[in-house]
Amino acid sequence: MNKIILLIDNSEQYGRSLLKGIVRYSKEKGPWLFCRMPLFYRETLK
Repeated sequence: MNKIILLIDNSEQYGRSLLKGIVRYSKEKGPWLFCRMPLFYRETLK
């Protein structure tokens, strides 16, 4: 199983559309495991 960390801003339409496409692709080629960056790290990177 592939483990994928996505660092994509999903607050705008482009990022959300990109994530939807990645999820659709992973369902065809998977199984993939997606991980999100913890909130603590996201806030310290700003």
